[in-house]
Amino acid sequence: MKTSLLATLLLLLPSSLRADPITFAFPDSYAPLVWNDAGRIQGIGVDVLSIALKEKMGLEVVYKSYPWARAQEEVRKGYADAFVTVPTPVRLEYTVCSKEPLTVLEIGVYTYVDHPRRNELLQIKSYEELADFVLVEYRGNDWTRNKADDLNVIWADTLAQTYRLLAAKRGDIVVRNNFNFDYFMKNSELRNQIEKMPGILASLPLHLCIGKGSEYLSVLPAFDQAISELREEGIIEAIISEYGNGTLSPDS
Repeated sequence: MKTSLLATLLLLLPSSLRADPITFAFPDSYAPLVWNDAGRIQGIGVDVLSIALKEKMGLEVVYKSYPWARAQEEVRKGYADAFVTVPTPVRLEYTVCSKEPLTVLEIGVYTYVDHPRRNELLQIKSYEELADFVLVEYRGNDWTRNKADDLNVIWADTLAQTYRLLAAKRGDIVVRNNFNFDYFMKNSELRNQIEKMPGILASLPLHLCIGKGSEYLSVLPAFDQAISELREEGIIEAIISEYGNGTLSPDS
């Protein structure tokens, strides 16, 4: 029944959509979800999209990577068709997002070891409580950019730089998802200098978001069906597990 429904949805796509590649704009250093390793774009997001879009839906896909702020501009200006991210009010102004998430990020607070206000940091359970601390953040994070007037923020160009600045005690905290932190610290010299606080600030779903001006908007129903099938088959969970034993490229 599911295969029949997916086939029906695909038949509704204009032939031009099935012939031309859909172009993704990804951040170049957001491992293990996605990163650029010497020109090869890889990660959990790439693997899931390749199976859903290429194998299940028969679409050609092109992946490109940029600093995250520029990647979002590529989609906003129509130079790329889509990205995978957390839908925010700003992003929804120029994209339409899938109903099914690829995965869900748990967002936590991280600080340097022996922080003098560690007991206070242990109690943080909401974004509002971050205002009393200096936050180290990477450019392109919509949530922080929208809250910048209420927060004391030190901006970095990459995720890796946020960890290095935190370890150097240039700021008090980094707010990060569990995938990125665990993967980065697995092989990092900083792993004994940064610790994770126990609280979870939010659980944020990652969705496929397609630019409103893209001719690929009509693929979203078929994509939702494909992702639902991959989740039921355990394929997404298996892909995530594979990256639990991975290694990070030196400049990610």
